[in-house]
Amino acid sequence: MSVALPSPETLDSFSEIERMRLHKLLRERKDQRKKNGIAFYRPHAKQQMFHMAPFRYRYARVGNRFGKSTMGAAEDVAWLLGERPWISVGLAERTVGIPQRPVKGVLIVSDWDKGTEIFTNQMGDEAARGKLFQLLPEDRIVHVMKNHSGNVCKISVKGLHGTSILYVETVQSYKSNTMSVESSDWDFIHVDEPIPEGMWKAMSRGLVDRGGSAWFVCTMLSEPWINDFFIPNMREELNGDVPFENGQKWTLTGSMYDNNFLDPANIKEYEDSLTDDEKACRIYGIPMSMSGTIYKEFNLQKHVFHATPHGWNAKHDPPYEYAIRFAVDPHPRTPTAVLFAATAPTGEVFFYDELFLAGTIDEIAMALKVKLHARNVIWGICDPLGFIASPIDGRSMVDVFIEHGINLEKAPKDPSNGILQVKEALKTEGLFHFSSDCRRTLWEFDHYIWDERMVDRPRAKDNHMMEDLYRMVLTGLEYIEPDDNDGRIIPFSGLSSARFSIPDPVRKPPKFDHSVRYR
Repeated sequence: MSVALPSPETLDSFSEIERMRLHKLLRERKDQRKKNGIAFYRPHAKQQMFHMAPFRYRYARVGNRFGKSTMGAAEDVAWLLGERPWISVGLAERTVGIPQRPVKGVLIVSDWDKGTEIFTNQMGDEAARGKLFQLLPEDRIVHVMKNHSGNVCKISVKGLHGTSILYVETVQSYKSNTMSVESSDWDFIHVDEPIPEGMWKAMSRGLVDRGGSAWFVCTMLSEPWINDFFIPNMREELNGDVPFENGQKWTLTGSMYDNNFLDPANIKEYEDSLTDDEKACRIYGIPMSMSGTIYKEFNLQKHVFHATPHGWNAKHDPPYEYAIRFAVDPHPRTPTAVLFAATAPTGEVFFYDELFLAGTIDEIAMALKVKLHARNVIWGICDPLGFIASPIDGRSMVDVFIEHGINLEKAPKDPSNGILQVKEALKTEGLFHFSSDCRRTLWEFDHYIWDERMVDRPRAKDNHMMEDLYRMVLTGLEYIEPDDNDGRIIPFSGLSSARFSIPDPVRKPPKFDHSVRYR
């Protein structure tokens, strides 16, 4: 029952009897909320969008104080009961997406202490209790089980169709024993904070038997794989007010300002205390991994081409007169990354192809020869790692490439300068173009982030194509005509930036054998 409280001015005019009636009414309402909190749940607009989304996988990437834990707990309770009691009887939204049978679900929290604090505390008044026990009707709770530490780990609830069960699991337990979450089946999984990808893979297999669903309601301070799971490309132009749909996956971005129960002035005061990256994540729900992206200048619409460029045979087949370069980032265990660039007579640079192969150097060399056959190859460069001699036979990886006719020079290793030059190139209108088929390269643009532990250094992970890219830019991507074999640099024409048309006078460009044509 909803009670409209009188204003202070009106309250002053109340008689003693009217005041007593009001206090009684408020006590009754408090008792009703304690006994059946879910009936009093009133979601704000974006919370209601989440509840009504008829998708198997839902993802609310939201800022702090959005109301995510209350929203997630309300959905848990609705599935356990078989309906959403805050929706009027007779409306389809009351049961949309909820199986009309007993269900078995699991709530994943970071650790037992946090799980008790937010969701499962049964002690104290309404404000002190956890979200689940604030919302669950008291007369529907069949049994509450606690683990050896006294934390609630299982709640049995009498729903419309029988007894449903909610388990509680923690990331902390998974990290202690990765097998602890295997061999269970679920109707739903509720992820309250980012979890390791391995934990999701272990637990989500339990959705297969029952055709189960999952909802992630997270402030994305970590675990960028979750964003990848829901959104094919992190830089999709997401409108925070319009959910993003990807098959059976649904994404909503929500900010602290969406919670109309909060005072905007208090939000603003908190916002002013944060850095720009923290603000993007904690206030507006943008994943922290995106906030720390190195190449924010990269834009899907500006820099990626989907159709075959004019005069090309195919997207991976530029005209012969284009100057071809390639960079190799070899590894003994992880896949070797090769990025190919074609510079047009106009000076525009097309990163048109890539290799990301796990295999022997011989196998990679054979694949390279196919890619480079009958092209105007200017040079190829390789990570300095490729020049280290093997202690067994004294041969390096580059020696093996050379035996296959692939000439490689040592690539520069200067990420600080290289990143700055790539940023400048991306800012130059119409200079750099990346094929939509270079999936690994595009993926790395979204995952190439600053290392939080080191000042101005990129994280040494998911960076293979990005290493190739900055090294190619440092080495020089000027246009050279097919028959110009004397090493002379032909300046660009019609471009606003001279940075990429004239070699850096401080750095001596490496000498390359321009007679090699890989025919």
